[in-house]
Amino acid sequence: MRRVGYEFENEGNPLDPNSRLQAEYVNIFGVPFNILPQEGDETTPPPPPLQKNEIKIVPEKAGYQIELPNIIRIENILRPVLSIDEDKVTTLEIDPYRFITNAELGAIIEGKGAAKDIANIDLKAGPETRLQSVIFKVAQRMFEQEFKKQQWQGREPFLFTQFLKIVQDFIDSGKVRLVQDLFSNDEQRRNIALMLAMSDIVGHILAQVREQNAEKIEIIIDKERPVISTADMPIWLTTKPVWYVEKCHLNGLPMDSGWEASEAFTLDKMDCVDAWIKNDHFGFVVWYFGDGSPRRYFPDFVVRLKNGAYVVVETKGKNDKTAQIKRQALQGWVKAVNSLGTWGKWHEVLSLHPGDLEGKVNLVMSIL
Repeated sequence: MRRVGYEFENEGNPLDPNSRLQAEYVNIFGVPFNILPQEGDETTPPPPPLQKNEIKIVPEKAGYQIELPNIIRIENILRPVLSIDEDKVTTLEIDPYRFITNAELGAIIEGKGAAKDIANIDLKAGPETRLQSVIFKVAQRMFEQEFKKQQWQGREPFLFTQFLKIVQDFIDSGKVRLVQDLFSNDEQRRNIALMLAMSDIVGHILAQVREQNAEKIEIIIDKERPVISTADMPIWLTTKPVWYVEKCHLNGLPMDSGWEASEAFTLDKMDCVDAWIKNDHFGFVVWYFGDGSPRRYFPDFVVRLKNGAYVVVETKGKNDKTAQIKRQALQGWVKAVNSLGTWGKWHEVLSLHPGDLEGKVNLVMSIL
């Protein structure tokens, strides 16, 4: 950095050895300069740090401790001959406008688009996007996902042939619905939409195949940390407001959002609830496949009822495709835990607005 001025503090005698150049100040932004202290008093002093609240378990509230198995993988071991009951398969709705089917292409001149040169490119279906090609590619993707994971004991072509028939029957059954008439009434556009939504179709059919053809369920539990417990939760600090909770192992609940605070307040006051925990620093993870790769999903609450049953609560304002995939994964997790037979009876509940939670939890309580 260079000086702006060269005036001395003692203008009358600049040769005085005690005379220095007048001080100059500069504001520096960026890394790592923003960690340096700034001299001078020309700027507003920084605001005081926000008060941090400590969240921790309370040993005296050990009666509200909640534990669950730390499942890292669930394998549905499929039987050799596969089939699906189409009446049990839910309809898959696809919105083609989630995908880009056209684009504007134009020259860039001096950082700006040349309007007169812009041309519209509409995605057209070629010979490779025939419906039969789409069905083949979907079956191929399913085979690639399942063959290695299942350690299939039979011949490879037999498994692929079964997937091919299942996909063909699924498409022919009308269980795939495009929500836009522009695509559903045009064969070329429909095939393009199906190709672009391949991951959705693969996930939807595989979920049904695993559900209806599981010969047995193999549950892989983390050997290093087999149990997730509120007693092992770390201490953490938050600047958010904290609300005191009664039926929770913790001393308080950070107010992340109005909705979650309302749900927590409801759970804390319900007569049928024995204990609950919000899945914040708790470590409860449900693994699932999305777009062909493993993904993590963190349910919102775990609740223990007074009859000993457990309820996993998920809050969603919109029950979109992603929410449905996550719920299917949660349902698989609940089914797997129940199959162990050593963790009590588990259920899952989806809350779509703050006012429906109490009724849904009471419904679970009444059917047990």
